[in-house]
Amino acid sequence: MFPRIQVGTVALIHALPGASSYLFRNPVETLTASTADELEELLQRLDSAVAKGLYAAGYIAYEAGYALEPSLQRLLSPQPMAWFGIYTDRERFSYQPEPSQIAIGDPAITMSASTFADKVARIKQHIEQGDTYQLNLTTKLRWSYTDFPEALLHHILAVQPVEFGAFLNLDSTQILSASPELFFRREGNRITTRPMKGTVQRGRNLEEDREKMAWLANDEKNRAENLMIVDLLRNDLGRICATGS
Repeated sequence: MFPRIQVGTVALIHALPGASSYLFRNPVETLTASTADELEELLQRLDSAVAKGLYAAGYIAYEAGYALEPSLQRLLSPQPMAWFGIYTDRERFSYQPEPSQIAIGDPAITMSASTFADKVARIKQHIEQGDTYQLNLTTKLRWSYTDFPEALLHHILAVQPVEFGAFLNLDSTQILSASPELFFRREGNRITTRPMKGTVQRGRNLEEDREKMAWLANDEKNRAENLMIVDLLRNDLGRICATGS
């Protein structure tokens, strides 16, 4: 378990046994971006800092993708689309998930059932017209919570230990993440992505788990979803990588 998180601190957590996690504290500089031009400058400054032997840790919001597509830049909000701290060092630690007793208020969804149904109908129409072949429809859940944010993350990682957990304390905002997916990893000139598609409920025992795994691996719909997202990411990588590399 890591200590209380100070403002400007980022924890990157691999919650599986025997793995290394990293803590970045006391940034010597913080970078933010709220426009497409600022995002480009931020990325250039990150490259410069890392080239000098410093460390960079932070986040780029999903909506930052709008900045990369001129036709979508009108959708950008005034909220920061990226935040990074620049650090002189990083601390390696072994994270031990520990269940925490937490109390949260009743969650309230921010999208009505009728609005959801309308959006699904519009998405199906766009798919039928060939405008797109996959969309991710999301909404927000809101609830009251008065304990430390770290306690909530401990609870999540105890229930679902994952490779890609994170906690960022940005003063008035705290970001918690617990994902089993690797969006992408760049090592030198090599980029790796490990998307996941397809879900099934856990079994009551190991034997049922194996049966459900076999079903999931051979289910036509879930395999199609997986192939679709792999093809999508391959197309995205093709826009920035050398063909055949």
